[in-house]
Amino acid sequence: LDDTDVVTLTCTTDADGVCSTSITSDEAKTYQGSATVYDVNVDGLVIGSRTSEEITVYLVDGRVVIDPLGGTLGIGEDQTLAITAELYDGTSWISTTFTSPSYDLTFAEGQTGTDSIDCGDTPEPFTQCIITFSADSEGVVTITVTLTFTIDGAVFTRSSSTSVTYVAGSLSWFKEDDSGNPLGGATFETCRVEDRHGNPVDPTDPNECITVLDNDVIDLDSRDGFFNVGDLKLGKWELEETVAPEGYLGDFSRVDSVILTTDTPDGEIGRAHV
Repeated sequence: LDDTDVVTLTCTTDADGVCSTSITSDEAKTYQGSATVYDVNVDGLVIGSRTSEEITVYLVDGRVVIDPLGGTLGIGEDQTLAITAELYDGTSWISTTFTSPSYDLTFAEGQTGTDSIDCGDTPEPFTQCIITFSADSEGVVTITVTLTFTIDGAVFTRSSSTSVTYVAGSLSWFKEDDSGNPLGGATFETCRVEDRHGNPVDPTDPNECITVLDNDVIDLDSRDGFFNVGDLKLGKWELEETVAPEGYLGDFSRVDSVILTTDTPDGEIGRAHV
């Protein structure tokens, strides 16, 4: 028997001396045992019981393997999942093929994103599929993958799920006059120059730079001279003043940099621009 799971099955023979029974389980198992027939009657002569040789019954199962499981990413980053399948053959889990791969993505409220699946150029059955997806705003994305297994003519499906947390960054700074008073009306430009892993970002990509006028729609801090920009991709950001407040000289030679990570997505430049 498998572990301590003991099962006793009984049945009564029909007029032809045949009976059948079945065994089932909600998980993969290996059963070992024997069959015993009682009150064996041969031409009216009861000769007692007889026991068969030991038999082994394998209840097989399949499972979906998603790699990696979970994780935290910055908004706009691709999550790439390798999808494979395993079969329990009665003793261990081994790799197997599958058909009809499908998946369902559940985004957080207000989130949108992109997704794709690539199972290669060969026809079914498959040995691996690659699913890639991303989200454009923060929140949790859950994916459920379903595969179809065929084992000795039996067809069944199995599913598995995982969730990825998307994090958005933010950047805040402030502008003062020579007396240390908040000074409104300046314009700054902040650009992402490296991604979260330190790889350079295309400097010609206009989507990697943001121009912020004090108290415009992009500035989340309504106070004069105080700036806050949200929904940023993670990585290294540089900040410089591009237009001074009317009647003032700008600090155009100064460039600040802040690195936004999954652990510290909110960056702050603590020294005032004057």
